[in-house]
Amino acid sequence: MPILKDSIKNELLQGSNNILKKYKEPYIVDDIAILNTSYNINFLGNLRIYDENNLKKIKEDINNNFDEYGELKVRSIKVTPCCAPQYYHISFNIKINK
Repeated sequence: MPILKDSIKNELLQGSNNILKKYKEPYIVDDIAILNTSYNINFLGNLRIYDENNLKKIKEDINNNFDEYGELKVRSIKVTPCCAPQYYHISFNIKINK
């Protein structure tokens, strides 16, 4: 059965933005990257979290909502830019075997 990449990408995009909206985070995800290999397809997403109190809850929501697609890895790192507010960068990678 073929993997419906565009459908999954749109679901991940909408799901990411719904999670951010739920916690009143101002960032909007505008794209989910797709990486094709001969063995699997990877979906890569990035979110910015400005309120540290939301970090753990958002990571849990990502795990709960996106785990059904395939092998999910979620990472976060604190970013302190020189000329902008501090934020937390959350990235996720979903690997679906072909």
